[in-house]
Amino acid sequence: MSRALFGEELEKAVENLHRQFYILQTYVDAYIEDHDGNDKKFTMQIRRALYASATVQDDSENEISDAVGKAICTIEKICLPRLRLEMG
Repeated sequence: MSRALFGEELEKAVENLHRQFYILQTYVDAYIEDHDGNDKKFTMQIRRALYASATVQDDSENEISDAVGKAICTIEKICLPRLRLEMG
């Protein structure tokens, strides 16, 4: 529906936003199984994805927050002008 109404760019942004929920669930499942933390890099990646917030100002990457932020920017860029026209 998003592609039909707004184009491919919005469709991809919505799909990417939806995919982040799957990625988060995968990390939650992996974290439960990560009892001993043998793979330190992967353990830190999981922890950043689960615990980092947008209010934390550090150099660590949070792939889920970054992807969600980009998707929201794209969705707002495409939808907000049209919604404002309809409301005005």
